[in-house]
Amino acid sequence: LTFDQIGFYLALRGLTGAPVEVLIGGWVAKMAAAAIFSVLTGVYLAVFEKEPLSHEAKRLRDVFDVLTYRQRYEALLASAGRDGLTGLLDRGRFETEAPRRVKQALSSGRPISVVMLDVDHFKSINDRFGHTAGDEALRALARGLDAAVREDDLLFRFGGEEFVMLCEGLKHEDAVRFAERLRKLAKATDAGPDIELKLSIGLATGPTDGGDLPTLLACADQRLYRAKKAGRDRVVGQRDVPPAAMTANPALA
Repeated sequence: LTFDQIGFYLALRGLTGAPVEVLIGGWVAKMAAAAIFSVLTGVYLAVFEKEPLSHEAKRLRDVFDVLTYRQRYEALLASAGRDGLTGLLDRGRFETEAPRRVKQALSSGRPISVVMLDVDHFKSINDRFGHTAGDEALRALARGLDAAVREDDLLFRFGGEEFVMLCEGLKHEDAVRFAERLRKLAKATDAGPDIELKLSIGLATGPTDGGDLPTLLACADQRLYRAKKAGRDRVVGQRDVPPAAMTANPALA
């Protein structure tokens, strides 16, 4: 404020010949306004913006983060595009992130797999144990899947009890083995008393199965359907399901 007042005064003196009293009077007024503002801001922060006690000493420069609500902004940014139930990336983030990730991988010559996972007979879990138990089961599964994926993989809650994963850099055979580990992980998940989670999984790998996200997603979805029709609790990739494994009941969970 002092430098601002000096600059303003020099310009004013050059234009109008203002006396030095203008400099002093203006400086005093600005300092008084700054002092009043600081006191009022301190009162506001003390009364309305109380934070939990912390043993960490605040630095003077931290006042900027407080006044700009940086902590709240970062929390909001972190939660944007997250599913409210599981904390995973949501369908909206899939629509924005997945096309870019697939295009980037394929343009650089790297394989990328779209893995669709669906919890078998999830409706029966809700019917038998209640929706609250079903929600807890989904949370437990989401935590397990999120801990199992690689650092660069993207895991989305696609809707309901369905999840989609993007795995870049894995050959199709490796992606199938990875999906098989996830299927076994789901069965071992502590989802609640008397609740066992089973996954049907379909996956497609580009560029072999398609050169863009819609094609890969449709292919993975078709293979997920085959996994369910073949008896569920299995992974289906590029290899066809043996006809002998097909069940007579075409109903899907």
